[in-house]
Amino acid sequence: MNYVRGVVESNNSVFKEQDLRYDYGHDAFVLLVEGEHVLPKEIAMQIKSGASYCTPTTCKIPASGSQLVFWAGHDLDTLGVVHDPNEGIAYWVDLKVEAQIRVRGQREQSGAVIEFPKMPWNRFDARMFREFLVPTLQGKAPLIDLATALEWARSDQLDTHDLGVRILSSRHWREQATWDCMFELFLGREAARTTPRVGIEFAKAMGHPDDASPRSEWPERLRERVRQRVVAFGKDEIVKLLHHVEDLERGGIGYGLMSVLAARPDCSTIFDAIRGDPNIDEITRAKAAGILRHDEYEPLRLWHWPKDGQ
Repeated sequence: MNYVRGVVESNNSVFKEQDLRYDYGHDAFVLLVEGEHVLPKEIAMQIKSGASYCTPTTCKIPASGSQLVFWAGHDLDTLGVVHDPNEGIAYWVDLKVEAQIRVRGQREQSGAVIEFPKMPWNRFDARMFREFLVPTLQGKAPLIDLATALEWARSDQLDTHDLGVRILSSRHWREQATWDCMFELFLGREAARTTPRVGIEFAKAMGHPDDASPRSEWPERLRERVRQRVVAFGKDEIVKLLHHVEDLERGGIGYGLMSVLAARPDCSTIFDAIRGDPNIDEITRAKAAGILRHDEYEPLRLWHWPKDGQ
């Protein structure tokens, strides 16, 4: 409790320990403060400490059925925080989300053990509280620096990798290093080890018609360099992109990737080659065939780069 209090108060936020007489599933409440501004945001916490709740790579929080129902339906976001005495560090998990997953569709809810990994982004320390938790709990992009975001994006752990890519795309998209990392990940990894967000970022660079917030402040020549590299994608790269395509309905990943999938004037030839290649798995070949059928009523040439009058 003292460790968590110290982290919260070091960031000027207000820590309010719950009286044990009224502890029904929350050990403390935190009123968030950003800089000198008190935010209209309060969160609840369930706090555990001890070696029995930790392994070198994970933490766990046991919960009764009634606690899961309580957290799932509570108005406040609830974080579970586990302090590892061997490390002297705590880690957090979103208990409200975890509880909602477990009680959804259940008439009678039994207890559960909520186990979660120790990751760089869910460390409960002064820096991550300020740079990650406070903005995230407001629905904002984390205030993570470029070097850290690049490190996370290159992680082999998919959640951390996806998070790093999202931070790069939201906070550091003007940096050449961001795009070097995006291409490095896309070209160097198997499709299953890469978040589809990498392809979506390429689509934004190409000028997707559904992008509600086009990036109008691209550094000189950066966008052109990104586009030229995407236009150079061949059969192997298109196969990787097709891994993430489920359908071509508006709003889906497939539709979002169309400005990349169809970036080349000869894209139909590439899809035809994929469709007929027996060395490519049947699911991918079927996706290529589906895109060619789609071409009959929404021609792929309409997606060709350049766009936006450039």
